[in-house]
Amino acid sequence: MKKANKNLSLFKTYQGGKDEAYSIHSNLCSYFSFIGCPSFSRKRKREEVYSKKAFLSGKEAATHSELVKELSPDFFVFPNVRMLDVIVPQNKKDFSSLGKISSKKIDFLITDSDYRPVAVLSKDERTKRICEEVGLIVSSNVKEIVSVLKAIRS
Repeated sequence: MKKANKNLSLFKTYQGGKDEAYSIHSNLCSYFSFIGCPSFSRKRKREEVYSKKAFLSGKEAATHSELVKELSPDFFVFPNVRMLDVIVPQNKKDFSSLGKISSKKIDFLITDSDYRPVAVLSKDERTKRICEEVGLIVSSNVKEIVSVLKAIRS
């Protein structure tokens, strides 16, 4: 009977509010860390899981700078754009088409001043084919894209 009363009092304490629940949790953590259980130890230093990295590699940064220098202020250049943010299947329930573009990235997306996609600079053949189907200007050559867009601008 004593054990049942003890469990009942523990349950009532837990229902008492966040402070009591935290107190029970804190006491359990202290007990388990005291007996040497590492998963409950508060003194364990957390290992760093993440680190930051450069958004663009040296070559990508140089290409981006060249495109911006040649095309601004009439066009905007966006690096590493998810294809799904720019192109969507006509039938939204067509999961086959959605799957083909969901993991694809566009190396450089070039938009007009109203942020409508105009051109794509990409090395991936499948990405280029899909972008051509939608009506975007596609190339893997920076100078070619720049010359075509300058002709459109004039």
